[in-house]
Amino acid sequence: MHGSIGKKMQKKPEVVTFQDFIDLCNNAGSNIEAVVMEMGDFREFIGQQRTRKTKNATLPLLCHICVASFRKGPRSLFFKTNFDAEFQSVCF
Repeated sequence: MHGSIGKKMQKKPEVVTFQDFIDLCNNAGSNIEAVVMEMGDFREFIGQQRTRKTKNATLPLLCHICVASFRKGPRSLFFKTNFDAEFQSVCF
């Protein structure tokens, strides 16, 4: 599909507007049809991440970790939530 569209683009001297591109894609092959998405086709999701709890510890959210370290041997995540803080560890 992408190759067919690329070949059509090389043959056409100018693709100026988005409608030109849609027409080019529709004419690139018999089984190719451009789908134009409108604003109503998208949805804004609200982040609702929850902290995952293990038996003995609470894993931090990824957005709060600024440094992560993994060491050979233990199955622990060593992390910092602040660059100046000490490493904390949690077994996962």
